[in-house]
Amino acid sequence: MTWALAVVMALTLSAPSADDPWRDAITEGNRLRVEGRYAEAETKYRQAYAAVEHMAVPDSRVGASLNNLALALRAQGKLAEAEALYVRAIDVWEKVLGPNHLNLASSLTNLAGVYTASGRYAEAESLYRRALTILEGAAGAESPELPATLNNLAALYFTQGQYSEAEAHYTRALRILERDPTADRRALASTLSNLAELHRSQGRLADAESSLRRVQGILQQELPEGHPDLGTNFNNLGAACLAQGKILEAQNHFQHALAIREQAFGPEHPDVGLTLNNLADLYRASGQLKKAEEAARRAVAIYEKAGGLKNPDTAVALNNLASILVTQRHWEDAEPILRRALAIQEQRFGAESPQLAPPLNNLGLVLRLGNRFAEAETAHRRALRIAETAWGPDHPTVATALAHLGDLYRRKNQPKLAEPMYQQALEIREKAFGPDHPVVADVLNSYAVLLRQEKRKREAAQLETRARAIEARHSNANYLGSTVEWMALRAK
Repeated sequence: MTWALAVVMALTLSAPSADDPWRDAITEGNRLRVEGRYAEAETKYRQAYAAVEHMAVPDSRVGASLNNLALALRAQGKLAEAEALYVRAIDVWEKVLGPNHLNLASSLTNLAGVYTASGRYAEAESLYRRALTILEGAAGAESPELPATLNNLAALYFTQGQYSEAEAHYTRALRILERDPTADRRALASTLSNLAELHRSQGRLADAESSLRRVQGILQQELPEGHPDLGTNFNNLGAACLAQGKILEAQNHFQHALAIREQAFGPEHPDVGLTLNNLADLYRASGQLKKAEEAARRAVAIYEKAGGLKNPDTAVALNNLASILVTQRHWEDAEPILRRALAIQEQRFGAESPQLAPPLNNLGLVLRLGNRFAEAETAHRRALRIAETAWGPDHPTVATALAHLGDLYRRKNQPKLAEPMYQQALEIREKAFGPDHPVVADVLNSYAVLLRQEKRKREAAQLETRARAIEARHSNANYLGSTVEWMALRAK
């Protein structure tokens, strides 16, 4: 599933005179950006920068122009260009305003968001913490300046599986926004949406849906009909409903999102691809495999046209197409698609990036289903090493690799190797998601199969009883959408 995660900061500074082309351009750029017209906003921000770039001694207008232009570029998925401009903006702020100014904190937060999207998590966390220190020192611990940075730092923790840290920061941001009658309602909506994403991942699906319906009410009051942010929330509501097995509601939300995004951006925009990926997942979950494959292939075509082999979103779409082929038991067709996805992500993020761990687990699964056990073990072991290095031994992706290794060793009739894999995976998932989450039941069922093979029937029955109880409590939920465990990938 694909969810919106980031709050970014735009800067507007007072102009030195009423008749100022810079002021006109920056104001118009901000208006266009708020309306979701990012390419037009980019044009205006470039005009604003052109009006001040040749100053002998740069002032704050240069920093604001660079920051806001980077913001428009990032909204269009142009991460490398946005990064370079944020770095230049930070340099301007430090020279013009010093090391403790709020504008510097804004650009630090925005650059950290780009690093997060690029998988550079340690660098991102460092920038967020520096920005928080500046904000708390300049404005106080409950300042309305804090929520955007708190929100984005929480999103970073969520990405790394640090759910308690993520919830603490989201909750703090939400508390500040709700106490401030002058707070930006869209920032409140964004933070609620992100908290909903966390709750969905923890299995708190009703809480997630409730928050997103509140977001919908806010956005409908604040935005014109057809605004792209409404499309994003329909997309997120669809994800929450699908996770609860509410197929018809989810389909309705996804189709609303698709209509808004096609109208706002055109039928070949990457945001259209995101919703098509989610529709493909819905069709797969409901057994409509032909429709699922059609939607997934359309999403792949959109991303290939938008960025080709340099676009990590192409890898996401390829991964999800492969998942549908796996559901159809077309292992041989899925493998080359997954290898293409891995090649894209290795080129974009590097051979040791944590972005590679989920698709490596997926490739290992396909190889195991094709009885290519040695290659499957290599893929899962690599995923395990990368995930442990990036996120530590207690991350859910580590548990997924361990569970797959348990299945692999069980298939190879190596119970002494399989059992500790299941035990470690179970411990991690219980810690991360709680003892009653469906992904815990998945490991319990697999572990029980191993125990029955080893004639340990009483132990197996205990695990099966517990798994059935979990599944009964979540009988309408859809976490996997197929009989095999597939790790869905998220685009930015």
